[in-house]
Amino acid sequence: MVVGIFTTKTISDGGRELLKDETSEADLVTPTLPAFRSLLAVSCHPSVREHYGKLIHGLLSSCLLNVDEMRFAFEILTCLWETKVTQGTRRLDFIEKVKANLLVAVLILTIIPPQVAVSRDVVEHLFFLISQKLEEGDQLLWQFTAPKTLAIAASRSELLRACIRLLLPALVQCVAKIVPRLDEGTVSEQQAILIDEVWKTFAMLVSLAKDEQHQYQYPRITNLF
Repeated sequence: MVVGIFTTKTISDGGRELLKDETSEADLVTPTLPAFRSLLAVSCHPSVREHYGKLIHGLLSSCLLNVDEMRFAFEILTCLWETKVTQGTRRLDFIEKVKANLLVAVLILTIIPPQVAVSRDVVEHLFFLISQKLEEGDQLLWQFTAPKTLAIAASRSELLRACIRLLLPALVQCVAKIVPRLDEGTVSEQQAILIDEVWKTFAMLVSLAKDEQHQYQYPRITNLF
């Protein structure tokens, strides 16, 4: 079987490379993210702002491309013959790599100064990927804290404020899936924490809508919804 100019063996080998086990006894993420955050927080001189914007765009695009490639590799390997990749170590590796890239992208958007221009297409694609993770139903805490973090950052970014509404359908769907458990009294502690994160996100979105509405002398439909 041939897909385009690539054989299934080529795709499978590439998928294995993307999903290979890269775990290490040394914890590299914990010290790296705070250092990266500190670098992003440094004010950008106006004379290099354009170059800084291109750098940020490249970092964001790289994170999103990594996620897209890993998702594609995971799906191809599963569809071809390696159904076992959906379980065990490889699935955990996939989840961790996607998590790392999405969290870095969220970190970038929440730290960079408002003056730095970011492509709307890139931001919308990030929100699309986060929505996908929410809809997959893994119910991992970081998937719910990321929207809340972006909603908080949207208070100082017109672009984030305009795009944050893209997360609403996935958040509502997550709540809808857990509500029956509330009625049955079978909600786990983890699910209760996730619901609390969603309520905080909704509260932040309502606050954003009110702040925008108060800028005008008459009520209007805001860009948020």
